[in-house]
Amino acid sequence: MDIGILGGGIAGLSVALALHRTGHRPRVYERGAAPATMGAGVTLWPNAGFVLDALGLLPDVAAAGGRPRAMRRYDNAGHALGSLDISALDRLMGYPTHTILRRDLLAVLLAHAARAGIPVEYGHRAVAIEPDADGRAAARFENGAVARADLLVGADGRMDSVARRFVVGDNTPVYQGFVNWIGIASGPGLAEDMAIQDYWGVGERFGCVAVRPDLVYWAGAEARPLAAAVQGPDPRAEVADRFAG
Repeated sequence: MDIGILGGGIAGLSVALALHRTGHRPRVYERGAAPATMGAGVTLWPNAGFVLDALGLLPDVAAAGGRPRAMRRYDNAGHALGSLDISALDRLMGYPTHTILRRDLLAVLLAHAARAGIPVEYGHRAVAIEPDADGRAAARFENGAVARADLLVGADGRMDSVARRFVVGDNTPVYQGFVNWIGIASGPGLAEDMAIQDYWGVGERFGCVAVRPDLVYWAGAEARPLAAAVQGPDPRAEVADRFAG
């Protein structure tokens, strides 16, 4: 089948690679003008390792990522709340856990898509989906292009998804009561322990994930009402102040 995939992020490229391996002809349409660099990192647990291995991606992900040994949880005063031995989990499941920056994972997916000859077209923001005269799915783009395919897959994000609107109508995301900041830090001696460190406070949370001893990604969350959800003019200073402890 000719399959159009709306969205060239991790989901869209992953499904394109899976469909290509089963004999289909996927084509990816991405709204951005170039591969996205937004986002910090992801932890790929053993269930993801199984899929990465099936897609032939595991060696490249391992080369670009790190291997966490444990996940440790603390309260906001640093008292231990529990831990998980990730190395033991990996042995039990038969596949490794990896930590990797999102941009590096996307680069691996794009390299494999290029090797497979899967077209990835940038600057294609979908504005509508409708059945064509012959019963095929048609996606219309802001630039005037139209993509007709036997099947359309929606992987165009959670905030402004044309595919979701086509399937379920007006079903926009609902604010869940907290703001999340994410970032990347690099420098010598940042991570003495190859682990995931998670701190739980009252209405706030902060986690650091080691990729290498000199590279970590982090996320901080705070419960706040919708009216206060918009970040201030200097989010870096806001995060430093909010999570100073």
